[in-house]
Amino acid sequence: MRTQKTLQDCKSIREFAYSTIKNNILNLSYAPNQKITEIELVETLKIGKTPIREALILLAKEGLIIIAPQSGSFIAPIDFARVEEGREIRSIVEENIHLQAMNIMTKNDISACEELINKHSQLPQDSPAHWFYDEEFHKYIYKTCDKEKTFHTIQLMNIDFNRVKLLSFAEVPKPQQVIEEHYAILEAIAKKDTDLLKEITHKHLNPLSLDKEKIVAHYPAYFMKR
Repeated sequence: MRTQKTLQDCKSIREFAYSTIKNNILNLSYAPNQKITEIELVETLKIGKTPIREALILLAKEGLIIIAPQSGSFIAPIDFARVEEGREIRSIVEENIHLQAMNIMTKNDISACEELINKHSQLPQDSPAHWFYDEEFHKYIYKTCDKEKTFHTIQLMNIDFNRVKLLSFAEVPKPQQVIEEHYAILEAIAKKDTDLLKEITHKHLNPLSLDKEKIVAHYPAYFMKR
């Protein structure tokens, strides 16, 4: 679950089209390899073809859309090479962010993160909002370190990682494990325990938690063939 911008939230109709289509891709409302047409998007979004076409071009540059001449536009399949590359980059950056947070986060910041985790823990097992609270927890720590731009850059580089992670929530639900790891990260930050924080951060982003084989078995058409 990701927050969706309304037309009023956006600076332009193109931004609205881009945000909405991207949100639907990342939420898996549009499945990888699914064909989408301008006509369908015009009917769904209630806007003209030009901003939709411009949005699709932008999304193609980000690797989320494949525009095939004379065939149409398709949601890009998930590439596990990109999943692992994104995870590695995020692991390096996030460990550094967490170490910075040890010297920056106040008691109020710790309490705010605890509140996010508590709200997360109250969700039903099958709630689509698990993704939202997982993302918000990490975003808050980046924000505390004045690294919001870094967070958004990491998110852009982790598009395939995030799509697989969302599938892992849906198909191999482990929200309780994520919640417990968030509590552990926060506790290590509060205690300023460097070694423990590094260990938990690595575990939290370990690719094995994605349960690759089971997810690919359930969604074989979603992934890039190699």
